[in-house]
Amino acid sequence: MYDADDLLSPTEAARLVGCSVNTISRAAKRAGLGLRLANGRLVAIRFADLRTAASFTRDCGGVNVPAR
Repeated sequence: MYDADDLLSPTEAARLVGCSVNTISRAAKRAGLGLRLANGRLVAIRFADLRTAASFTRDCGGVNVPAR
């Protein structure tokens, strides 16, 4: 499915874990994940970071990210 270093858009990440893009963006910013532009907008999240970030599963109601 995905390799650990694959980059996901916030939309792809939200779809994968079943929560909103805003939830993904908030969780990523709190956990310091993702690549950001100068204005602070989240543009990409490494799949491995999405898999391992406990804040994503908490914020998304305990939904686990599927294994690759």
